[in-house]
Amino acid sequence: PTLKVIPSFANYFCCELPEGVSSDYIQEQLFMNHKMLVKDLGKKQGLPEGRYLRLAVKTPEENRTLVDALTTTLADNMITSQTA
Repeated sequence: PTLKVIPSFANYFCCELPEGVSSDYIQEQLFMNHKMLVKDLGKKQGLPEGRYLRLAVKTPEENRTLVDALTTTLADNMITSQTA
């Protein structure tokens, strides 16, 4: 599964989640399983409900950890949704 990254000029960026992946689920799983906080933009006016997250730009090591956690969480979500 891939994220669509919205270009930004700030120290954070917005990501559109793949179809069928809930932003509140991903936010919860990243916190529970990886102790990472990301901003759920699922209820933000003007964006499709439940499809966007805001991620902060950190150090290269922290960014790699976030990418790895997102990759694992998205893959787990796809497996869960296929078996449900």
